[in-house]
Amino acid sequence: MNTLRVDKVLRADKRGSSWPLIVEADSRLWLMKSHGAAQGPGALVAELVCANLAGALGLHTPECILLDFHPHTPTDDANDELADLLNASVGLNLGTALLDGAVDFVASDVLRVPPEIQAAILWLDGLTQNIDRTAKNPNMMWLGEQLLLIDFGAALAFQYSAIPVTESMPIQAGPFLDEHLFRSVGELPEWQTWDELFASKITRDVLKGAMECVPQAWLQRQRELYEAFLWKRLKWPRMYAELPKPEPRGRASGVPDWLRAFSNNR
Repeated sequence: MNTLRVDKVLRADKRGSSWPLIVEADSRLWLMKSHGAAQGPGALVAELVCANLAGALGLHTPECILLDFHPHTPTDDANDELADLLNASVGLNLGTALLDGAVDFVASDVLRVPPEIQAAILWLDGLTQNIDRTAKNPNMMWLGEQLLLIDFGAALAFQYSAIPVTESMPIQAGPFLDEHLFRSVGELPEWQTWDELFASKITRDVLKGAMECVPQAWLQRQRELYEAFLWKRLKWPRMYAELPKPEPRGRASGVPDWLRAFSNNR
């Protein structure tokens, strides 16, 4: 995986607790997510692994690289809290391309996304236990007509568990995706076919390749455990794909009730 040295820190995005940084490296601007941020390096593991798995499903994420941050790197922001973050983030951090012209995904954009793409995103979030893709917080962007997935930091929550990972833990469904933006696509008759298709794309080599991208210093658990956890999670029956059945109401449209009402009132 490509690694660049940070030449300059321009500013921090202080809207969230993680304070991603706008930095310059190799004459380009990048969004740097720091291992010294409040969420810790586990969030960076989740970001990198999920981005690789998304790619295997044909989904798009911003370009990812590793950013090597050194002490005394120049910064345009003299904020003391930022200085503390930078001091805690010396070493390798995650960089994603800063996308000129990209716009935030809003909940009503669901209608722009084909059902099979909705299904792939819902399935991926189920596999990786990512519950952070709701109407209030879609964690997606548009670059022209291309849909980009961002912010997987809440995924792979098992790595933070204070108890050992048991044999049964990977096969448990985990949190159901009741508030997921694309939850209703799981009601479509094609869902089982999509489930089988997506599972066939995440091979052992794909999982191994995703883990090989992760710096050792970021790992909260042994590297092999991540791969084994996800591999077992992929095995039949995939409980995370057995979404709770809704009340009978005819053929599903792939459009959630709240959005159907929104569209009818326009």
